[in-house]
Amino acid sequence: MDHQNKEAYQIISNFFSLIYSQNSTPIINEENIKNISQEGLDFYAIILACNRRNFEIYKNIPLIQQKCNNLYNTLPSLDIIQKMQYAILKFIIQQHSWKIIEEIIYRLTTLRAANIIEYEEEQRIRAIVRQIRFQDRISSAQSPKKRVQENYFQENIIGITQFINKHSKIFEAYSLQEDIHKIIHSLQEQKFCIGVTGVISSGKSTLLNALIGKEILGTSVIPETANLTVLKYAQEEKAIIHFWSEDEWINIKKVAEFQSGVADFIQQTHEKFGDSLAQYITKESKSIEIDVAQLTNYTSAEKSGKLCNLVKNVDLYCNLEFLKDGVELVDTPGLDDPLTQREEITKNFLLHCDVIIHLMNAAQSATKKDIDFIIDILINKNISSILIVLTHADTLSKQELQNVIEYTQNSFKNKLHELQSPQQQALESIIQSIEFIPTAGFMALLHKTNRSQEALDKGYKLEDTGILEIEAYLQKMLFGENSQKTKLILCNICRNLLKIFHNILSRIHHQQQLFAKNQEELHNKLEENKKNQDDNQQMIYNIKQHVAEASSLFKEQKETLEKGIIYKILEYKEITKNRILALFEYSYNQNNKPSIQSIEQTINIGIQDGITEAKRDFCYKFERLLYFYLEEIKDFFYRLQNIDSDFIEQSLMQHKQEISQWLSQTPFIDQSSFLQQSIIESNQKHSKPSFSAFKEDINKLFDVAFDVFVERAHTWIKQTEIYILKTNNDVLENFYNQSQNSLEIERNALLDVLREKEQHSLDEHEKKLIYYEEKILEGESYIEKILKEITV
Repeated sequence: MDHQNKEAYQIISNFFSLIYSQNSTPIINEENIKNISQEGLDFYAIILACNRRNFEIYKNIPLIQQKCNNLYNTLPSLDIIQKMQYAILKFIIQQHSWKIIEEIIYRLTTLRAANIIEYEEEQRIRAIVRQIRFQDRISSAQSPKKRVQENYFQENIIGITQFINKHSKIFEAYSLQEDIHKIIHSLQEQKFCIGVTGVISSGKSTLLNALIGKEILGTSVIPETANLTVLKYAQEEKAIIHFWSEDEWINIKKVAEFQSGVADFIQQTHEKFGDSLAQYITKESKSIEIDVAQLTNYTSAEKSGKLCNLVKNVDLYCNLEFLKDGVELVDTPGLDDPLTQREEITKNFLLHCDVIIHLMNAAQSATKKDIDFIIDILINKNISSILIVLTHADTLSKQELQNVIEYTQNSFKNKLHELQSPQQQALESIIQSIEFIPTAGFMALLHKTNRSQEALDKGYKLEDTGILEIEAYLQKMLFGENSQKTKLILCNICRNLLKIFHNILSRIHHQQQLFAKNQEELHNKLEENKKNQDDNQQMIYNIKQHVAEASSLFKEQKETLEKGIIYKILEYKEITKNRILALFEYSYNQNNKPSIQSIEQTINIGIQDGITEAKRDFCYKFERLLYFYLEEIKDFFYRLQNIDSDFIEQSLMQHKQEISQWLSQTPFIDQSSFLQQSIIESNQKHSKPSFSAFKEDINKLFDVAFDVFVERAHTWIKQTEIYILKTNNDVLENFYNQSQNSLEIERNALLDVLREKEQHSLDEHEKKLIYYEEKILEGESYIEKILKEITV
């Protein structure tokens, strides 16, 4: 006899010892247990309450006579009662359900109140039942120790998905399949994006090829690429080419007026394509799908016949193991690309990246471009997960590498100090925590592409290349238990599941309450429900009219705020331009030219101040406007039937928090390097006698640069408006649906109970509800455990 059966036998033996003062137990078979499992909880409690004292009463009860005849084909006897008690206890133990035990204890209390059993008899039975409950809790507590998880995210996703699939019938029973499907779909569609950046020839392609284990970038399919490439997973390989739009091309041509490198780019492109340029540069950005083998014809700086000049970015779909689990790799153009628009595209893509890998040639130390880029994404992009990979580390000693790291960290701090950032202290802490990993990228590539012997001949094992440390870092930052994105995704999923579980439990408890009512009461409630639904439909129509009026006024007020933000940007345009002119005029009067550092500092501080103040002013006023709008419409929804006021309050509070988060975290205007580079170039060709010509250039430059800023501000406000409109509509629609659904759920519950009562299957239905409740409570416990882990 195994340990579990021994425990069950001991509990049953204790029952007959306490209730009957006998050491023996009846003999039954599995058929007896199977038959008894069809009965209800009321019957279980009644039979367990039988003993020698009250048996004379029991044997005359019609229900007992009927059950003895049905189950054993005989009249009631104490021996038959004991067989049924044995079968009931064994069945309860097998169910391993604390909820069934709680229900039986509750019924025993009811039987004592009805004088069916005495207090001492009830306590004896309770003592036995508590042993079953105790065994259940001990079994639940003895869970395996937590082990080190290689992919914390995927392991939790698998566990959640398995629970959902295992209990799909429960969600179907309460018409919640669509809600569950949305959760599973959101899990499957999660993306984890890795951005790889660096100046030209920093070794990006080599490192990426080593990471994905295939020479697909730079040295093979895309030699000397000048375009941003996003690698995504797909079973069938393909590439999608995205060309510049007409507006983007016009902006590039405007920049060409002030930057010789961009002017050469434009001239070269027009000479090459002439009138055929219109085939590629269209009003809306043109996209085409091609075979991967053709990619070099569009992206190679040497082999594309300048067609790469017209390509904005590329989506490359590959069947690579590394890209599974939703991983995407962004291979960016060099940061020192003369076409500043490519740098801006890179920065916009990085907004969606979870981790940035920035490559620096260890032998050349940190360039000014490296320093400026890292500081920019720290200040303006809300990106804090940055790994710096020192390439060509095999050319330096350990001490030299350490010197490079210290020099780079100090350069970051000096740049922060120069910018006088209000976030300086927090950013310095982030800089101090940035990890540096020295690599020998080509040696790693040899190992990863089945050419290990070549690397070994040069004295490099795989663990010496640094690639394993990079992979470990990415695994930790993307999927580890301390990954902020992993925590956020799991937290949202768990909270949504808990809402669904709470919904089901509420409906189960409501069904249980309805079973206590008679048919007349149920029919009366059905009529009342029909009237409430009709009234609610009319109420929803009236509310939608009021909300439409409030929304129209809200939009008008938002447009006024938009004008204010544009005015603030243009105000700082004049302030910053005058500072630049004053800087140059002073330097010219001193027979000097201003330093590049002073030009950059003046522009960066002026633009940053303007952007910060414009956005802060807009966000503050917008959130106040939204607050009054939501307060106004909230009062309408209190009039709806069957919708809880706490639900309304909590939904609106969460809505406000999400909007506040959107406003604070969505980048407003990206600072373009175009302005400072153009002023520096203009400075080189002007002197004091030509200050008026220089001033004219500055006016044009600021007009072009701030036209772009205003355009981006409009874009940001439009994106914000679309987001707010969608989330507002989602919240309001949720209120309408909640009100209507709750009435429909009430109606279906009433119909179900009436049907069950007519079919006389109350015991079976009750056990089904208890089973549902048990499983959902298990699910709650499991999800709360995950939440506890990720919020500690």
